[in-house]
Amino acid sequence: MHNYRRDIIFLLLFITVLTCPFPTFAETNFSENPDAIEKAALSVVRLTTYDANDNPIMQGSGFLVFDNMTLVTNFHVIEGATLIIADSDDNYEYFVTKVLIASKKKDLAILRFMAPTVMQPLEIAETQLKRGEKIVAIGSPKGLKNSVSFGNISNIYLEDDINWIQFTAPISHGSSGGALFNDSGKVIGITSASFEEGQNINLAVSIDEVIKLWHEWEGNAYNVSSYLLACIDTPTPTPTIKPTAIPTNTPKPTNTPKPTKTPKPTSTPKVSTNKKTNQLPSKIHLLMKVGETVNLKTKYNANISQNLNNAFTIYWKSDNNKGLRITDSGKATAVSVGSYTITAKNNTGKTVTFYITVIKK
Repeated sequence: MHNYRRDIIFLLLFITVLTCPFPTFAETNFSENPDAIEKAALSVVRLTTYDANDNPIMQGSGFLVFDNMTLVTNFHVIEGATLIIADSDDNYEYFVTKVLIASKKKDLAILRFMAPTVMQPLEIAETQLKRGEKIVAIGSPKGLKNSVSFGNISNIYLEDDINWIQFTAPISHGSSGGALFNDSGKVIGITSASFEEGQNINLAVSIDEVIKLWHEWEGNAYNVSSYLLACIDTPTPTPTIKPTAIPTNTPKPTNTPKPTKTPKPTSTPKVSTNKKTNQLPSKIHLLMKVGETVNLKTKYNANISQNLNNAFTIYWKSDNNKGLRITDSGKATAVSVGSYTITAKNNTGKTVTFYITVIKK
């Protein structure tokens, strides 16, 4: 005799299996993925700025956007600068030579490297932000390159036509211009300021403001020393914290966010703009392509009015032999992309420094 009861039980079990949701394995969130954070850090740089006398002004942060030659930082990071050097996460130094467009009001500056880099632009978030979302900040507080901190979005508000993000991830002097990521690993803002009195009250300019500024760029490029010519507006307003949706009895802070300036770093030589003169040059900047070989003595003689022939000898070099090979006769061969420093002495005992940036063929 056919067991109908057994068949009914089996059918019910089969329907239950079909209707039960299967487990899904979503990708790990950015804040919980060290490998993704390491990859993102490769597109964030520590910036050091110098004045006309080679004196360091400040250290800040920046990150690549749009392409592998363009980066963004805060305007207050580049104020007073005639030279900007970017130190990447993989320990290459790059010269930032142009200011494309800047806004004092928004505290933003879009800059350009002298040549294409091996770094990749970060992906920009397009989703609407919400309070409570997890965020990750990467910057160089106190000059500590590409430090990572975690937190949440506290508030999002508009003031003086500028979109601000209030967040809790710790930042400090030197974090200005750093990248603020959502939990998908996309950039949502530029870390810009914090309240020194209070707990974890930090501010970032929304990445939307960078996009607006980029769309206003008309194609001009100014030398770093002429950064004011790239400005499109008036001085930066003082952002204030807006109250949350639920009012409290806590008084509104009156202290203004102070720009995240850092103590002066140790001095780094400035790129030379030395023209052909009777004075012996001390700094020469060269651009080479991978596979190219140049004679540094010839380049040295080309920068002065008289030919000194064997005017100097290589006595020290800071480059990695895998990236730039130097012979005792002064010939340099570019092996891989990066920035290198070669130091020599001329026949008077004066130091001559070559700043060599190597790009792809």
